[in-house]
Amino acid sequence: MPQDVKSFLLYGSNFDYILFTNAVRFAENGGKIWFISPDRFQQLPTGITVLDKEILRNITMLYLKDSSELLKHLNSIHMWYRIPEMIILNNFHKYRSIGETNSVEWAYLSASLLDACRACSRKLNKNVTLVVSCNIDSNNSKLVQNIVDLYFDDVINSESLPSNCIIPNI
Repeated sequence: MPQDVKSFLLYGSNFDYILFTNAVRFAENGGKIWFISPDRFQQLPTGITVLDKEILRNITMLYLKDSSELLKHLNSIHMWYRIPEMIILNNFHKYRSIGETNSVEWAYLSASLLDACRACSRKLNKNVTLVVSCNIDSNNSKLVQNIVDLYFDDVINSESLPSNCIIPNI
């Protein structure tokens, strides 16, 4: 893994709450975040109270419906005007093409995410964090393990997080 990028894969349940909690915490400290999701949020997750408009300005919500949109966005870094210090990708498993049974597509997406984070790190001259959430079931556990071994520094079961749901070492 690049030394200037910390990458975490979160699996389990309750992703929305956990990811928003960590995004808000990071934003409260002045960090700029991209929160990428394939699905629109109609409201904040239950239990999240917001906050201050200044804090919300640090969180950019991006709704990218499929892997094609995700890759197009990640590979257009030269046009980004708000460079994030953290990229959160919610529901990584939804970016896999229907019927895709090998890890090539996920490997390409993972490499593109890390490459985008590294580019952000270079532009900002500081470390950047990548947090990816993914459902893991028996049908894709080997696929996910291969991706984890190559692209992520740490794997966290959402059930093992402390009660405040803060991901350690972010």
